Amino acid sequence: MDEPPNTSECKENVMNGKQSEIFRDNAENCADKAETAKDEPTRKRFKRMEVAWLALADQQDWLDGEQPPLGYNRAVSPAVSSPSGHENRT
Repeated sequence: MDEPPNTSECKENVMNGKQSEIFRDNAENCADKAETAKDEPTRKRFKRMEVAWLALADQQDWLDGEQPPLGYNRAVSPAVSSPSGHENRT
């Protein structure tokens, strides 16, 4: 039988504002389950879930201001015109 999740660790991550770490823990759990899956469809399902949890964790980091959006490079960001016609740098 599977071990229950470590609820005290999950609560600590939430209290410390680390929702993304909970998502990464979920991804790791899916990876572990994929390794012990009984058949290929089940293994693939857990691998897809792992990828989804990791994507969610990255998105949460972005929402929390811990990382820029994917593909964002402030140094080469194109100029954007404002409604007044002046050039703004983003």
